[in-house]
Amino acid sequence: MAHSLIRYVTSLTFATRLFLSSLRNNIMARMHLTEAQRAEIRTLYTTARFSKPKIASLTGYSIGQIKRAINDPVPRPRSGRPPVMNTEQQQELVEFVTASKKNRRMGFLQLSRTLFNGRFGEYAIRSTLRRLGFRRYVIYRKPPISEKNQ
Repeated sequence: MAHSLIRYVTSLTFATRLFLSSLRNNIMARMHLTEAQRAEIRTLYTTARFSKPKIASLTGYSIGQIKRAINDPVPRPRSGRPPVMNTEQQQELVEFVTASKKNRRMGFLQLSRTLFNGRFGEYAIRSTLRRLGFRRYVIYRKPPISEKNQ
């Protein structure tokens, strides 16, 4: 029974190892573990009797992540200030910004005044757009088309 359980557990970690091999190690060290990943670590530690370094080599998680998963089954709430905008407002902002070139080039404060009647500050708009993957870049003018450029 225990031998078949160990084989089952190692087959689970093999699938996890394949997934983790595509990720870089430094990203993995900062990634938060899900409930399923924490349960897998606890199963490897308690049932299969794997050591923490062996679990780290199998899964790719750091030793600190493994220690926290074993000692704290439920993760603590994350610290930090919650976002000001709810998901509906974020979706409305993204739709507005991506609707036209004019909207995309508006300033953050102007976006707030136009879309939300000034309810949010420019830093709230900026941080929301950055969190959603939008970045601001300097617009470079295209060179004029000439005989040499064609």
